[in-house]
Parts: sequence; structure tokens; C-alpha cells
Amino acid sequence: MSWKTLIFQLLFITVIFIVVYNLLKKYVLVKFHPNRTIVLIASVIAFFIPTIVGGALKRNMANSILQYICSAVFVVLFLWFLDLHNGVMYTKGSNKNIKIRPKAKPNRVHKNKK
Repeated sequence: MSWKTLIFQLLFITVIFIVVYNLLKKYVLVKFHPNRTIVLIASVIAFFIPTIVGGALKRNMANSILQYICSAVFVVLFLWFLDLHNGVMYTKGSNKNIKIRPKAKPNRVHKNKK
């Protein structure tokens, strides 16, 4: 495989992963509120699946569709973990300006009139 093909393939996959992650984050991932350690464990498992499956099947997993799927799942889960860890996912609604008003005390008006 030439260097041009490798760089083009890497850039193409990177752009697709980022677009897919941003769409998932916007429409799907904000609906779930998992513990971030569960997401990290799932991403580590997704990282090692191609190695385990390749060893069990005694096949080379390079350039197979399973390698790309597992890489995509790992990248999405790991980016989701980073967003959960940094607190980026759920901070949109918390920036409301809240003005505290004093409670009206109606009994003061009656006491001052006498």
C-alpha cells in the first residue's frame, strides 16, 4: 500500500468518524445518561475485540470490514467518555440566568397602617 493511499484512507475514515460522532452526539447520545466508567470499559472492550476475534479465527483482520466497524465503535465510545468526563454533554440547560426575588410579606402592610 502506498503512502498516498494510506494517508487518503486515514483522512477519509477520520472525517467520517467525526461526522458520525457529532450526529450521534446531537441526536442519540444526549438521551442517555450512563456512568462514564461503563462507557470507558465498553470502549476498552471494543478496542480489544479485533485482536481476540482475529486470534480465535486465525485470520488477519487488516483491511476487513470488522476492523473498521470495531474502530468506529471504539472511537465513538471513547469520544463519548471524554465528553462525559469533561462535562460537555449536559451543560446546555444549566446556563439560565436566575434572578432571586424577595418574598412578599403581606402582614407588614397591615401592621404599618395602624
